[in-house]
Amino acid sequence: GLNGGYTVVESWPNGLRNFFRTLAHVPGLTAEIVSPLPDSIHIKGDRIHWIAKYHEQFFGIDWTEDLWLRTTNARTGINILQSGYLTTATVQIRIKERKLGRRFPGFDHLFFKYGKQYGIPPDLLKSMALQESCCVDGSPDQGRIFDQRAYRYEAHKDYDWYSASTTDASSRIKRHPDRHIAIGGTALHGTVEQGDQLPSQDVYFGWSRHMSGYPNGLDTSGDTDGNLTAQELLNKNPDRVWIRYKDPGENWNFTAQLVVASSYGVLQAMYETALTRMVRLNLEKKRSANHPDERPQDAVPVTQLFDPDFSIKVGAGYLKLQYDENGHDWWTALRKYNGVGRGAENYADAVILKWNNGNGIFKEIIE
Repeated sequence: GLNGGYTVVESWPNGLRNFFRTLAHVPGLTAEIVSPLPDSIHIKGDRIHWIAKYHEQFFGIDWTEDLWLRTTNARTGINILQSGYLTTATVQIRIKERKLGRRFPGFDHLFFKYGKQYGIPPDLLKSMALQESCCVDGSPDQGRIFDQRAYRYEAHKDYDWYSASTTDASSRIKRHPDRHIAIGGTALHGTVEQGDQLPSQDVYFGWSRHMSGYPNGLDTSGDTDGNLTAQELLNKNPDRVWIRYKDPGENWNFTAQLVVASSYGVLQAMYETALTRMVRLNLEKKRSANHPDERPQDAVPVTQLFDPDFSIKVGAGYLKLQYDENGHDWWTALRKYNGVGRGAENYADAVILKWNNGNGIFKEIIE
Protein backbone atom coordinates (compact mmCIF):
# COMPACT_ATOMS: atom_id res chain seq x y z
CA GLY A 1 0.00 0.00 0.00
CA LEU A 2 3.01 2.30 0.37
CA ASN A 3 4.74 3.28 -2.83
CA GLY A 4 6.50 6.17 -4.49
CA GLY A 5 9.24 7.31 -6.83
CA TYR A 6 12.74 8.14 -5.71
CA THR A 7 15.44 10.72 -6.17
CA VAL A 8 19.03 9.63 -5.50
CA VAL A 9 21.57 12.04 -4.04
CA GLU A 10 24.80 11.22 -5.90
CA SER A 11 28.20 10.79 -4.25
CA TRP A 12 29.91 8.48 -6.82
CA PRO A 13 29.98 8.36 -10.66
CA ASN A 14 26.63 7.39 -12.15
CA GLY A 15 27.81 4.20 -13.83
CA LEU A 16 29.21 2.53 -10.72
CA ARG A 17 26.44 3.70 -8.43
CA ASN A 18 23.74 2.59 -10.88
CA PHE A 19 25.44 -0.79 -11.28
CA PHE A 20 25.05 -1.53 -7.59
CA ARG A 21 21.47 -0.31 -7.59
CA THR A 22 20.53 -2.80 -10.33
CA LEU A 23 21.63 -5.74 -8.22
CA ALA A 24 19.01 -7.56 -6.19
CA HIS A 25 21.57 -8.14 -3.45
CA VAL A 26 24.85 -6.34 -2.84
CA PRO A 27 27.28 -8.12 -0.47
CA GLY A 28 28.42 -5.87 2.35
CA LEU A 29 25.67 -3.30 1.74
CA THR A 30 24.12 -1.68 4.82
CA ALA A 31 21.28 0.80 5.20
CA GLU A 32 20.17 3.45 7.67
CA ILE A 33 16.59 4.76 7.59
CA VAL A 34 16.62 8.46 8.38
CA SER A 35 12.93 9.18 7.71
CA PRO A 36 10.25 8.42 8.79
CA LEU A 37 11.10 8.33 12.47
CA PRO A 38 10.34 5.21 14.54
CA ASP A 39 6.79 5.10 15.95
CA SER A 40 5.81 8.24 14.04
CA ILE A 41 2.11 8.70 13.25
CA HIS A 42 0.90 9.45 9.72
CA ILE A 43 -2.54 10.14 8.29
CA LYS A 44 -3.85 7.89 5.52
CA GLY A 45 -3.87 9.83 2.27
CA ASP A 46 -0.90 12.00 3.19
CA ARG A 47 2.56 11.36 1.77
CA ILE A 48 5.43 10.05 3.92
CA HIS A 49 8.94 11.38 3.37
CA TRP A 50 11.30 8.38 3.01
CA ILE A 51 15.06 8.85 3.31
CA ALA A 52 17.41 5.86 3.45
CA LYS A 53 21.21 6.00 3.32
CA TYR A 54 23.10 3.08 1.78
CA HIS A 55 26.81 2.22 2.25
CA GLU A 56 28.76 -0.39 0.25
CA GLN A 57 31.78 -1.44 2.31
CA PHE A 58 34.13 -2.92 -0.36
CA PHE A 59 34.33 0.10 -2.71
CA GLY A 60 33.15 2.60 -0.12
CA ILE A 61 30.22 3.75 -2.22
CA ASP A 62 27.38 5.70 -0.59
CA TRP A 63 24.07 6.88 -1.92
CA THR A 64 20.85 8.28 -0.48
CA GLU A 65 17.32 7.29 -1.45
CA ASP A 66 14.97 10.26 -1.09
CA LEU A 67 11.30 9.85 -2.06
CA TRP A 68 7.69 10.35 -1.02
CA LEU A 69 5.51 7.35 -0.22
CA ARG A 70 1.82 7.45 -1.07
CA THR A 71 -0.49 6.08 1.62
CA THR A 72 -3.86 6.12 -0.15
CA ASN A 73 -4.11 2.32 -0.11
CA ALA A 74 -2.13 1.69 3.07
CA ARG A 75 -3.75 -0.29 5.86
CA THR A 76 -4.41 1.52 9.10
CA GLY A 77 -2.49 0.49 12.19
CA ILE A 78 1.16 -0.54 12.53
CA ASN A 79 3.21 -0.76 9.33
CA ILE A 80 6.81 -2.01 9.08
CA LEU A 81 8.90 -0.37 6.35
CA GLN A 82 12.13 -2.05 5.22
CA SER A 83 15.11 -0.73 3.31
CA GLY A 84 15.85 -2.06 -0.17
CA TYR A 85 18.41 -4.34 -1.85
CA LEU A 86 17.92 -7.06 0.80
CA THR A 87 19.31 -4.86 3.54
CA THR A 88 17.71 -5.32 6.94
CA ALA A 89 17.02 -1.84 8.27
CA THR A 90 13.39 -1.39 9.34
CA VAL A 91 11.22 1.29 10.88
CA GLN A 92 7.83 0.90 12.51
CA ILE A 93 5.20 3.57 11.89
CA ARG A 94 1.51 3.90 12.58
CA ILE A 95 -1.09 4.88 9.96
CA LYS A 96 -4.26 6.54 11.21
CA GLU A 97 -7.31 7.63 9.27
CA ARG A 98 -9.33 10.82 9.20
CA LYS A 99 -12.98 10.04 9.78
CA LEU A 100 -16.17 12.04 9.97
CA GLY A 101 -17.41 10.51 13.19
CA ARG A 102 -17.86 6.76 13.56
CA ARG A 103 -21.37 6.46 12.14
CA PHE A 104 -22.38 5.76 8.55
CA PRO A 105 -18.93 5.07 7.03
CA GLY A 106 -18.26 4.39 3.38
CA PHE A 107 -18.08 7.75 1.62
CA ASP A 108 -16.00 9.85 4.02
CA HIS A 109 -13.17 10.02 1.47
CA LEU A 110 -15.56 11.64 -1.02
CA PHE A 111 -16.82 14.17 1.50
CA PHE A 112 -13.20 15.08 2.26
CA LYS A 113 -12.33 15.17 -1.46
CA TYR A 114 -15.13 17.46 -2.62
CA GLY A 115 -15.20 19.43 0.61
CA LYS A 116 -11.60 20.40 -0.11
CA GLN A 117 -12.27 21.05 -3.80
CA TYR A 118 -15.22 23.37 -3.20
CA GLY A 119 -14.29 24.83 0.19
CA ILE A 120 -17.15 23.14 2.07
CA PRO A 121 -16.79 21.61 5.54
CA PRO A 122 -16.79 17.86 4.83
CA ASP A 123 -18.91 17.15 7.90
CA LEU A 124 -21.54 19.53 6.49
CA LEU A 125 -21.68 17.45 3.30
CA LYS A 126 -22.05 14.28 5.34
CA SER A 127 -24.83 15.91 7.36
CA MET A 128 -26.60 16.62 4.06
CA ALA A 129 -26.21 13.00 3.03
CA LEU A 130 -27.77 11.83 6.29
CA GLN A 131 -30.76 14.04 5.57
CA GLU A 132 -30.96 13.00 1.92
CA SER A 133 -30.16 9.30 1.59
CA CYS A 134 -29.87 7.52 4.93
CA CYS A 135 -29.66 4.60 5.05
CA VAL A 136 -29.29 0.87 4.42
CA ASP A 137 -27.60 -2.00 6.19
CA GLY A 138 -24.00 -2.45 5.10
CA SER A 139 -21.62 -5.30 5.69
CA PRO A 140 -21.28 -6.51 9.31
CA ASP A 141 -18.13 -4.46 9.83
CA GLN A 142 -19.70 -1.29 8.45
CA GLY A 143 -23.15 -1.18 10.02
CA ARG A 144 -25.52 1.42 8.62
CA ILE A 145 -24.42 3.28 5.48
CA PHE A 146 -25.82 5.84 3.09
CA ASP A 147 -27.85 4.40 0.24
CA GLN A 148 -26.07 5.22 -3.00
CA ARG A 149 -29.10 3.87 -4.89
CA ALA A 150 -31.45 6.30 -3.13
CA TYR A 151 -34.23 7.30 -5.53
CA ARG A 152 -37.44 9.28 -5.25
CA TYR A 153 -40.14 10.03 -7.78
CA GLU A 154 -41.75 13.43 -7.13
CA ALA A 155 -45.27 13.36 -8.54
CA HIS A 156 -46.00 16.98 -7.63
CA LYS A 157 -42.87 18.18 -9.45
CA ASP A 158 -43.80 15.97 -12.40
CA TYR A 159 -47.07 17.91 -12.61
CA ASP A 160 -45.44 21.31 -12.21
CA TRP A 161 -42.47 20.73 -14.52
CA TYR A 162 -43.67 18.33 -17.22
CA SER A 163 -47.22 17.07 -17.19
CA ALA A 164 -49.68 19.83 -16.39
CA SER A 165 -52.04 20.63 -19.25
CA THR A 166 -50.34 24.01 -19.63
CA THR A 167 -46.82 22.53 -19.71
CA ASP A 168 -44.92 21.69 -22.88
CA ALA A 169 -42.61 18.98 -21.56
CA SER A 170 -40.48 18.76 -24.68
CA SER A 171 -39.92 22.53 -24.68
CA ARG A 172 -38.75 22.34 -21.07
CA ILE A 173 -36.34 19.53 -21.86
CA LYS A 174 -34.85 21.65 -24.65
CA ARG A 175 -33.64 24.11 -22.04
CA HIS A 176 -31.40 21.41 -20.59
CA PRO A 177 -27.77 20.94 -21.56
CA ASP A 178 -27.71 19.37 -24.99
CA ARG A 179 -25.39 16.51 -24.09
CA HIS A 180 -27.88 14.76 -21.85
CA ILE A 181 -27.81 11.88 -19.48
CA ALA A 182 -29.08 9.05 -21.65
CA ILE A 183 -32.44 7.34 -21.51
CA GLY A 184 -32.70 4.22 -23.59
CA GLY A 185 -29.09 4.56 -24.70
CA THR A 186 -29.33 7.87 -26.56
CA ALA A 187 -28.91 11.50 -25.64
CA LEU A 188 -32.06 13.57 -25.34
CA HIS A 189 -32.61 16.65 -27.46
CA GLY A 190 -36.11 17.68 -26.52
CA THR A 191 -37.57 14.28 -27.37
CA VAL A 192 -39.46 13.59 -24.13
CA GLU A 193 -43.11 14.15 -24.95
CA GLN A 194 -46.14 14.03 -22.69
CA GLY A 195 -47.37 10.45 -22.50
CA ASP A 196 -43.96 8.82 -22.91
CA GLN A 197 -43.40 6.11 -20.28
CA LEU A 198 -39.82 6.15 -19.03
CA PRO A 199 -38.29 3.73 -18.21
CA SER A 200 -39.82 0.25 -18.36
CA GLN A 201 -41.73 -0.79 -15.27
CA ASP A 202 -39.25 -3.46 -14.15
CA VAL A 203 -36.48 -0.84 -14.12
CA TYR A 204 -38.20 1.85 -12.08
CA PHE A 205 -39.83 -0.72 -9.80
CA GLY A 206 -36.31 -1.81 -8.82
CA TRP A 207 -35.29 1.77 -8.28
CA SER A 208 -38.37 2.48 -6.17
CA ARG A 209 -37.29 -0.09 -3.57
CA HIS A 210 -34.80 2.58 -2.55
CA MET A 211 -37.48 5.21 -1.94
CA SER A 212 -37.78 6.23 1.70
CA GLY A 213 -40.79 4.47 3.17
CA TYR A 214 -41.10 1.91 0.35
CA PRO A 215 -38.86 -1.06 1.21
CA ASN A 216 -40.87 -3.27 -1.14
CA GLY A 217 -41.03 -0.68 -3.90
CA LEU A 218 -43.95 1.35 -5.19
CA ASP A 219 -47.24 -0.48 -5.62
CA THR A 220 -47.93 -0.24 -9.35
CA SER A 221 -50.95 -2.56 -9.38
CA GLY A 222 -53.24 0.37 -10.17
CA ASP A 223 -51.89 0.35 -13.74
CA THR A 224 -54.43 -1.52 -15.86
CA ASP A 225 -53.41 -0.47 -19.37
CA GLY A 226 -49.60 -0.26 -19.35
CA ASN A 227 -49.71 3.51 -18.91
CA LEU A 228 -48.99 4.13 -15.24
CA THR A 229 -50.29 7.53 -14.14
CA ALA A 230 -49.37 9.66 -11.17
CA GLN A 231 -52.94 9.32 -9.85
CA GLU A 232 -52.75 5.51 -10.06
CA LEU A 233 -49.54 5.65 -8.08
CA LEU A 234 -51.08 7.97 -5.49
CA ASN A 235 -54.14 5.73 -5.12
CA LYS A 236 -51.95 2.78 -4.14
CA ASN A 237 -49.18 4.77 -2.43
CA PRO A 238 -50.67 7.59 -0.35
CA ASP A 239 -47.37 9.40 -0.09
CA ARG A 240 -47.60 12.26 2.40
CA VAL A 241 -45.30 14.53 0.35
CA TRP A 242 -47.31 14.07 -2.84
CA ILE A 243 -50.55 14.68 -0.93
CA ARG A 244 -49.17 17.79 0.76
CA TYR A 245 -48.24 19.43 -2.54
CA LYS A 246 -51.23 18.30 -4.65
CA ASP A 247 -53.65 21.18 -5.13
CA PRO A 248 -57.37 20.22 -5.23
CA GLY A 249 -57.80 21.34 -8.82
CA GLU A 250 -54.88 19.40 -10.28
CA ASN A 251 -55.60 16.48 -12.59
CA TRP A 252 -52.94 13.81 -12.04
CA ASN A 253 -54.15 11.45 -14.75
CA PHE A 254 -50.89 11.92 -16.64
CA THR A 255 -48.24 9.35 -17.43
CA ALA A 256 -45.73 9.36 -14.59
CA GLN A 257 -42.31 10.54 -15.80
CA LEU A 258 -40.31 8.27 -13.50
CA VAL A 259 -36.88 9.30 -14.80
CA VAL A 260 -37.00 13.03 -15.35
CA ALA A 261 -39.19 13.87 -12.33
CA SER A 262 -37.01 12.01 -9.82
CA SER A 263 -33.99 12.53 -7.60
CA TYR A 264 -31.00 10.22 -7.35
CA GLY A 265 -28.04 9.19 -5.26
CA VAL A 266 -26.30 10.13 -2.03
CA LEU A 267 -27.08 13.85 -2.30
CA GLN A 268 -30.39 13.33 -4.14
CA ALA A 269 -29.95 15.54 -7.18
CA MET A 270 -33.12 15.92 -9.22
CA TYR A 271 -32.63 14.75 -12.80
CA GLU A 272 -33.31 18.16 -14.30
CA THR A 273 -31.42 20.22 -11.76
CA ALA A 274 -28.48 17.80 -11.92
CA LEU A 275 -28.16 18.55 -15.62
CA THR A 276 -28.46 22.27 -15.02
CA ARG A 277 -25.85 22.05 -12.28
CA MET A 278 -23.46 20.21 -14.58
CA VAL A 279 -23.48 23.12 -17.01
CA ARG A 280 -22.97 25.68 -14.26
CA LEU A 281 -20.12 23.61 -12.83
CA ASN A 282 -18.55 23.21 -16.31
CA LEU A 283 -19.06 19.44 -16.16
CA GLU A 284 -21.18 19.64 -19.30
CA LYS A 285 -21.16 21.96 -22.31
CA LYS A 286 -24.28 23.63 -23.57
CA ARG A 287 -24.52 23.09 -27.33
CA SER A 288 -27.28 23.02 -29.87
CA ALA A 289 -28.76 19.63 -30.67
CA ASN A 290 -27.49 19.79 -34.26
CA HIS A 291 -23.94 20.77 -33.29
CA PRO A 292 -21.44 18.58 -35.21
CA ASP A 293 -19.74 17.56 -31.95
CA GLU A 294 -23.04 16.52 -30.38
CA ARG A 295 -23.12 12.74 -30.53
CA PRO A 296 -25.81 10.66 -28.79
CA GLN A 297 -23.31 7.89 -28.06
CA ASP A 298 -21.37 10.29 -25.83
CA ALA A 299 -24.30 10.69 -23.44
CA VAL A 300 -23.91 9.53 -19.86
CA PRO A 301 -26.29 6.78 -18.66
CA VAL A 302 -28.91 8.02 -16.24
CA THR A 303 -27.65 5.46 -13.72
CA GLN A 304 -24.48 7.54 -13.30
CA LEU A 305 -26.60 9.69 -11.00
CA PHE A 306 -26.38 6.75 -8.58
CA ASP A 307 -22.58 6.86 -8.57
CA PRO A 308 -21.50 8.28 -5.17
CA ASP A 309 -18.53 10.21 -6.58
CA PHE A 310 -20.69 11.80 -9.28
CA SER A 311 -23.57 12.55 -6.90
CA ILE A 312 -21.38 14.16 -4.25
CA LYS A 313 -19.39 16.12 -6.85
CA VAL A 314 -22.53 17.60 -8.41
CA GLY A 315 -24.23 18.19 -5.05
CA ALA A 316 -21.20 19.81 -3.42
CA GLY A 317 -20.54 22.02 -6.44
CA TYR A 318 -24.12 23.23 -6.50
CA LEU A 319 -24.13 23.93 -2.76
CA LYS A 320 -20.98 26.03 -3.20
CA LEU A 321 -22.65 28.03 -5.97
CA GLN A 322 -25.59 28.77 -3.68
CA TYR A 323 -23.21 29.69 -0.86
CA ASP A 324 -21.30 32.15 -3.05
CA GLU A 325 -24.47 33.68 -4.46
CA ASN A 326 -26.31 34.07 -1.14
CA GLY A 327 -24.07 36.01 1.21
CA HIS A 328 -21.78 33.12 2.18
CA ASP A 329 -24.38 31.73 4.54
CA TRP A 330 -24.65 27.93 4.82
CA TRP A 331 -28.26 27.91 6.04
CA THR A 332 -29.42 29.96 3.07
CA ALA A 333 -27.35 27.85 0.68
CA LEU A 334 -28.93 24.67 2.06
CA ARG A 335 -32.43 26.13 1.76
CA LYS A 336 -31.78 27.09 -1.86
CA TYR A 337 -30.27 23.67 -2.53
CA ASN A 338 -33.47 21.97 -1.36
CA GLY A 339 -36.00 24.25 -3.00
CA VAL A 340 -38.52 26.79 -1.73
CA GLY A 341 -41.07 27.12 1.04
CA ARG A 342 -41.28 25.82 4.57
CA GLY A 343 -40.08 22.36 3.57
CA ALA A 344 -36.78 23.80 2.34
CA GLU A 345 -36.40 25.78 5.55
CA ASN A 346 -37.00 22.65 7.62
CA TYR A 347 -34.38 20.86 5.55
CA ALA A 348 -31.79 23.59 6.19
CA ASP A 349 -32.63 23.57 9.91
CA ALA A 350 -32.16 19.79 10.12
CA VAL A 351 -28.80 19.77 8.32
CA ILE A 352 -27.44 22.70 10.33
CA LEU A 353 -28.48 20.95 13.55
CA LYS A 354 -26.62 17.79 12.57
CA TRP A 355 -23.54 19.76 11.49
CA ASN A 356 -23.51 22.10 14.53
CA ASN A 357 -20.80 24.29 12.99
CA GLY A 358 -18.24 21.48 12.97
CA ASN A 359 -19.14 20.07 16.38
CA GLY A 360 -21.96 17.75 15.39
CA ILE A 361 -22.32 14.01 14.98
CA PHE A 362 -19.81 13.95 12.11
CA LYS A 363 -17.06 16.00 13.72
CA GLU A 364 -13.69 14.99 12.27
CA ILE A 365 -11.70 12.45 14.30
CA ILE A 366 -8.39 10.68 13.68
CA GLU A 367 -8.00 7.07 14.73
